[in-house]
Amino acid sequence: MGKLRKMEPGKGDVTVAEWDVEDKESVGISKAEFDKMMEDKTHLAYSADGKGNNTAIAEFDEGADTIVVVPIGHGG
Repeated sequence: MGKLRKMEPGKGDVTVAEWDVEDKESVGISKAEFDKMMEDKTHLAYSADGKGNNTAIAEFDEGADTIVVVPIGHGG
């Protein structure tokens, strides 16, 4: 079971969607949520394996354990 999580200021990470690779509908819904968050180019995404290994990704990876989407920080 994969999880799509989003970092939100003041809340931490929130689960946005979950999928099972054998359930194509849940994969499609999760991919659509991922694509929606990434389309404005104000977020970065990482595939996390739960063992401290995080890899930057640009496309939805249905084989990932967890995908974390974080807003890009802006300096001022």
